[in-house]
Amino acid sequence: MDGNMKKNNMDFETTVLDYLSRHLYERRERLIEYLMKSHPDDTGYSEASINRKLANMRKNNLILIERDPDVLALYGIKKEAENASYIIDKSAGEILKHLNYVFKKYETGEIIDKKVSLKDMSKYGMTSFLSSSHLNIMVSDLDKEDDGLINILLEILYHQIINKGNKPDNKEIFLENLRNLLSKYPEEHEKYTMIRRRVIRLLGYYNDKAVLKQLKADIEAGRLSETKEDYWDRFTARVIEDGRTELFDLEIYLRKEGNTEAADTLVEIRNQAFAKARNSKDSDLPWEAAVSSTLPVDKKLPKVITKLNEALK
Repeated sequence: MDGNMKKNNMDFETTVLDYLSRHLYERRERLIEYLMKSHPDDTGYSEASINRKLANMRKNNLILIERDPDVLALYGIKKEAENASYIIDKSAGEILKHLNYVFKKYETGEIIDKKVSLKDMSKYGMTSFLSSSHLNIMVSDLDKEDDGLINILLEILYHQIINKGNKPDNKEIFLENLRNLLSKYPEEHEKYTMIRRRVIRLLGYYNDKAVLKQLKADIEAGRLSETKEDYWDRFTARVIEDGRTELFDLEIYLRKEGNTEAADTLVEIRNQAFAKARNSKDSDLPWEAAVSSTLPVDKKLPKVITKLNEALK
């Protein structure tokens, strides 16, 4: 093999492995289509040449090529067609198989199984790639009576929805569970201090008026000055600013009652909300719509787990 051919093969392998590092697996036809379109003037990327080079990569243990449905299921891959075959990153294949097993353990297990599974997923980075189907299952567990599990679930859901723009499909069930959690955790948890704040901010993301209800409850309990930072967020800003008239009247009532501290704190919260809502890039949209199209994407992370376990649907 001359120097140029060797370099071309190495470049091809690098291109394929880079693609799989972001996707972990791909149907052969789609991978070939991607390679041909991204190298339109390169004779080394004809369909025949690509198939030959993929076969060499398989021979050199760089990739797996699988078509057996039972084998594919071990990796969480649902076969799309009878003749479909899939290219799998060999180095990530065993981890993918493990993560598929872990989530099934989470889905069917008891509380301790769920908590250990979530920690293991976090260790391998699976929480960055969860699909809506996975999130739906997690949402259904928000009614569990284990504070530690609730804390981990909210951390993952908050990261997925707010940082990744990846949302569960069962929105109404999710919001109802969040409202129930706010009733369950009206104050900061002694150990899991972020539970309440994440619930409020997730509700704010969906522009849910339960945020205003909780703000009033904090005033009635005399704790608004201690909890005000729970409302200092760009997601809670929208629902607070939308409640401007109601909160204006509430300020007047508090001042007439002599509750100056609560009134001043309410003004502080409203001022924060006003500034953050006005600074929103899409100020005319609810946060759920405004944010989802502008969130940064970590290009270093695979996107494939959005496909993982599609059989759950």
